[in-house]
This record gives sequence, structure tokens and C-alpha cells, in this order.
Amino acid sequence: MDQAGTPLANHGSVLLRHPPGNVIPSVHHLILSRHHLIESRHHLIESRHSVILSLSKDGRGSQDALRSGYVDHMKIALGHVGHFGLSVRDPETSAAWWSHSFDLKAIFRFDDGVAISNDAITIALHRGVPHPGTLGHLSFHLPNMKALRAALDVLQKNGVNVEDPGDEIGPEGPGSPHLAIWFHDPDGYRWELSVQDGARERAT
Repeated sequence: MDQAGTPLANHGSVLLRHPPGNVIPSVHHLILSRHHLIESRHHLIESRHSVILSLSKDGRGSQDALRSGYVDHMKIALGHVGHFGLSVRDPETSAAWWSHSFDLKAIFRFDDGVAISNDAITIALHRGVPHPGTLGHLSFHLPNMKALRAALDVLQKNGVNVEDPGDEIGPEGPGSPHLAIWFHDPDGYRWELSVQDGARERAT
């Protein structure tokens, strides 16, 4: 005991004073408070997770979730295609080919390449070995059947390799209501121009 009569505990070479009895309940209350705080944070995390799942299930779209800050467990919301790169034998020749039939013009040049663009898309043409089979094909939408027929006329007049001569306009697939034409550029890449629900427009 010390001079005040408080018991001392010998822990090795260090003497520790035993706290008065009323200190132990205070420490216990502190532990309980911290435990309640941890539980509250856990409930908050569960609530955030429930909101995320709700946003995903009710189809309100990922943009609302991104604006609200709930990005956990969300999939990335892709926007419109900004640009894509294409390997061609001669970028300048390819750019001239595109500009001849389409509303694309060169916007800048880079080492061994040129970028062509309109308000909807930018194509970066860079010198390399073309691999048409890798791309498969890429489709651009046109607003209506009148525009599609006009596009076919332009391609034919400019000597573009259009598939299915004499029956160029057809469905994108068996039973599809979307009508399209397919053509190839000088490097062999396959392209499509299509009208969504074109069959319905043609029928009327």
C-alpha cells in the first residue's frame, strides 16, 4: 500500500496503483459506447449497400447513382464512343478515301497517322498492318431509310466495295427489324450503315 492506503501491484519492477473501484464501471461504459459506435457504423454501411442494390434493381440507371456518390459495387457507365484507332497501310490514303464518301475530315496528324472526325466520331488512322478479321465489323446508325438509300447511291458512285450487289439493303440478322448495308474499305475492314426499325419504316 502507499501512504494513502491504496493497494499497489508489483508488475516486474514497476509498481502500479490499483484504481478506485468506481473507475472500473466508467471504463466499462466507455467500451460499451465504442461498441455501439461500431454497430452504428456497420448499420450505416449496410444502409448504403441497400441503397446501391435498390438503384441497380429498379432500373433508375447508373448516372443517378454516380451523382449521389454511391459508386461502390456499381458497373462503369460508358458514354458515347470518343474515338478508336485503326491500323492501315497508308493513313493519308485511307483518310482521303473516308473523306471522299463521308463527312469526315482530318483534324490533326501525329507520328505515322492522321485523325479524321465529324460531330459523332473520331477515327485515328495509324500506319501498321491491317487486320480486318480482328474487328469483325463496325456499324454506324443513319436516321432513316431515305438517308440509307442515299448513302448506298454515294457508295456505288464512288466505286466502294458494297456487299450483295443488287440486294444491298437487308436485315442486320434473321428476323431483325433493323435494315443495313455492308461495305469494305481499301484495307479490307468491314463496315455497316444501318437504320433502327428500318423494316417498319419501309412498310409504311
